[in-house]
Amino acid sequence: MTTQVTTDGNDLDALAAGFDGEVIRPADAAYDEAREVFNAMFDSRPAVIARCASTADVAAAVRFARAAGLEVAVRCGGHSVAGLSTCDGGMMIHLGGLKGIEIDPPAGIARAGGGVLTGELDAATQQHGLHVPLGRVSTTAIGGFTTGGGYGWTSSVHGLALDSLVAAEVVTGDGSVLEVSEEDNADLFWGSAAVGATSGSSPALTSACTSSGRSSSPGWRCGPSARRRGWSGRGATSPIARPTSSRLRRRSSPLRHRSSSPRTSACSRASG
Repeated sequence: MTTQVTTDGNDLDALAAGFDGEVIRPADAAYDEAREVFNAMFDSRPAVIARCASTADVAAAVRFARAAGLEVAVRCGGHSVAGLSTCDGGMMIHLGGLKGIEIDPPAGIARAGGGVLTGELDAATQQHGLHVPLGRVSTTAIGGFTTGGGYGWTSSVHGLALDSLVAAEVVTGDGSVLEVSEEDNADLFWGSAAVGATSGSSPALTSACTSSGRSSSPGWRCGPSARRRGWSGRGATSPIARPTSSRLRRRSSPLRHRSSSPRTSACSRASG
């Protein structure tokens, strides 16, 4: 016999009991603030908001939504112009609590939670003279931005944000947690990156960094991450004709998975 899971009473209480973050319901004081997204045209009302504070929270939320038959929307920073960060009557998986940032300056690697904002990662990488090619708006979260491709101020020199992605922590549709990269679970790595905003939640990203000095300015030379993908050393004021990401052109794996995924991004070095 199949057990019926609902968004009422004891079922949500059970989810909340093992949650590191918050399980927010429509009657809660935090509900309106938590459901708000950047594009005010979308005034959706999820049945429940799972504001996650760990990868385990994301996995638990995915399993709950699957068992309850709920539509899922993943909110990293809430900047989806198309309103994909929210839904009516389903579950919003809110990654705003996933704020961890780890920088490995010698390796030129940054690992950050899917809820980390562009301005927050920029501030952390700049302390080491490093840079990940992110967006133009400091309050955009890196999770949705990166998996959606991600074209920003320095992309004419360093490529898309997606081009710097080297690994990800992925929560699959059954709530399993996987580490994916070009070497491990490669089909899921390429698939989740290719389908962008529809791929699910991204608790953590690992990216390659470029050296930037202490300020973002045109005229950088490309670091190893950019060079291996064919970008020239021209400055950001001389856009390179690259209408399609090199990573998108190289994808050949069939898209067999829909997933919730944390991602890892790599940083490339550039002269200050």
